[in-house]
Amino acid sequence: MPIPSSWRRTQALLLSIAAAASTPTADRASGQVDMGPHASEVAALHRRGVNYQSLGEHDLAFADFDAALRIDPGFAYALISRGHLFLVKGDEKRALRDFETVLRAADPFPGDRGNHAYAYYGRGLVARRRKAYDQAIADFSEALQRHRMFVAAFVDRAETLFEQGKLAAALVDVDRALWVHPQYGLAYRIRARIYRAQGRPLEAAADEMQARLFAAFEETRGLLVRSRDKTIPVADTFSSGPGPSSPPRYGIDYPGLRQSCADDARQVLFVSMGAGSVAVRPAYAAAGGKIYAVQSVSGLTFLLGNDGCRIKVTVGKGDRPPAQSNADLVLVGHNAEPPLLEHRFYDPSQACVAATLRVRAFWGYAELIDELRLSPNQHRWNNPRPSPEVTSHRLGDEGCEIEIRISKAD
Repeated sequence: MPIPSSWRRTQALLLSIAAAASTPTADRASGQVDMGPHASEVAALHRRGVNYQSLGEHDLAFADFDAALRIDPGFAYALISRGHLFLVKGDEKRALRDFETVLRAADPFPGDRGNHAYAYYGRGLVARRRKAYDQAIADFSEALQRHRMFVAAFVDRAETLFEQGKLAAALVDVDRALWVHPQYGLAYRIRARIYRAQGRPLEAAADEMQARLFAAFEETRGLLVRSRDKTIPVADTFSSGPGPSSPPRYGIDYPGLRQSCADDARQVLFVSMGAGSVAVRPAYAAAGGKIYAVQSVSGLTFLLGNDGCRIKVTVGKGDRPPAQSNADLVLVGHNAEPPLLEHRFYDPSQACVAATLRVRAFWGYAELIDELRLSPNQHRWNNPRPSPEVTSHRLGDEGCEIEIRISKAD
């Protein structure tokens, strides 16, 4: 049987829609904004409706979505949010009507086609409930064309493929979802079912344990949220609170690269520093993906991704990233015995901070994960920021500092 959508699952989706709606509908290419004289009231009603839905107050949420749509019948965010809430209530016909109203509109999200993804995703959910699996997969795929890192669309497409018996394809989609959101408990539950069907009980058991951990956290968070005072002012915002313990993550997104990113644009570097040296091991690249490296007298440079979708990671001394090198980029391995690239920046007798880090890059997004949770004095992020499209991490103490920069490749 398919895993049903819970109110928490819909809550996360509606919060994403509300966040998108908080930016005025605009032609981002021209910078012109035109939401009409009641724009702020419509947006506030929509946001409050999402907050009410987060508390399980569905009737109050419907009232706010309806009020927003009486003022602006074409407000696509409210149509999508109401459609997903209709699905929670089991009203597929009205849900489909709201999603298709958005999809029929000439340009419901001027300058931002990515938000169409929510409507295609909703229509896919309706199709899946009706067991129109091919249509559901087509709609989830359309959603992912517009929103490359749409975790829910990956997960629901994976479930649909699983229901069709296409286990290998379903596993690929779940793995993609966990690349984007490694703490998404539902994805672990679905992957466990796939592993069971493939006769891989040990891997299934490990994922079932992960799923239980995150389910317990979500249930605890839900109880805390539902215990709040349910009288919400129109301008209120919703905070979901902290998640299960995990290392700090520092990310940067390059939407302009995303359309050029192949699926194999997924790579990981392990970085270890201490005793004045830094060692980097290319830990993972998706099948067909590549990691290039070059070492100069002043540090290390890595290129992750594919042609047209390259992210550069440099490791240098202090606030001086590695100088340009005349050496050719070298394709480095990432299999059972990947190479370890080392560079000494300071005398080993200096009391340099030790750290363990990961750099993940996928589909035009990159992040640094601080495994040891260094203090703010020992890990300074974007302070100062070199430029809007560069994220800088200065690690260590004054006099023994390493800088890791992440940017688009030149």
